[in-house]
Amino acid sequence: MCGISVLCAILFLLDRIIPALLGFEYSRIQNATLYLWLVALPLLGYSWTLLRSRRLSSANAFKRWLVALGIALPLSIAFAFVTLALVWISG
Repeated sequence: MCGISVLCAILFLLDRIIPALLGFEYSRIQNATLYLWLVALPLLGYSWTLLRSRRLSSANAFKRWLVALGIALPLSIAFAFVTLALVWISG
């Protein structure tokens, strides 16, 4: 889970830094990538990791998906807030 978070945070930072270094202007597409890097990809990664968990292996498939998404959604939102706060604090 930590690896998923670090990877998504790095992708988010690279998405913000590389276009500026190459001289490209900030585009409207980059507004949407914020949600991709900080919410959607962590949500998918956390869900996939939780689905493979041994603790959930005894439940049926639908219940596993519900539990995995129920845990992954708050984790993903918390990760987004923490990442944005760290970027904002660091200037």
